[in-house]
Amino acid sequence: MAGRPLEYPFGCDENFDAAIIIGQHAKSNTNGGHLCHTGSFEVEDLTINGISLGELGCNMLFAAYFRIPTVMVSGDKAACDETLSLVPNIEAAAVKEELKRGSASGLTGEENKLFNGAAIHLHHKKACELIREKAKRGLERLREIKPFCIEPPYELIVKLRPKERGKPMRIARVRSNDILELLRAPRRYEEMT
Repeated sequence: MAGRPLEYPFGCDENFDAAIIIGQHAKSNTNGGHLCHTGSFEVEDLTINGISLGELGCNMLFAAYFRIPTVMVSGDKAACDETLSLVPNIEAAAVKEELKRGSASGLTGEENKLFNGAAIHLHHKKACELIREKAKRGLERLREIKPFCIEPPYELIVKLRPKERGKPMRIARVRSNDILELLRAPRRYEEMT
């Protein structure tokens, strides 16, 4: 279940038993993240109730809205580490690791696109074997792995990178008591002072 132009929750509903996320990247500015970004390379940071999240955390939240645990994630090592920080007993399959270290914080969106593009990958066959093994284990442990939740009321804050060096970042705030409404809400950006 994925694709565009679908919006949150991307076809997810209460008819699913578990979520498995394949090919995930880490959130914006993650040290050692391969092609890390949050929605786009323009996003500096996204927080919900003060917790910095990437697409991974947001996807796990909308699954949790339907009481669906995310039991396994595969992607780069930094994304797997991010996953384990949110749900310590989840199954994670790291299939690649970024070569460059450090955060892209403060870069423009265009600079960020180029910042972390090289990685060391597992051989395709080994990566597929690891993903299958971890997915099987996650499904076997379905009852042990709880959904990732944040309690309402919610406040989402998105900071966008400057369009040019030396220009201010832009910020948007959205509030809601419903996580799907929060994730779908239009965002009005203002310059940060």
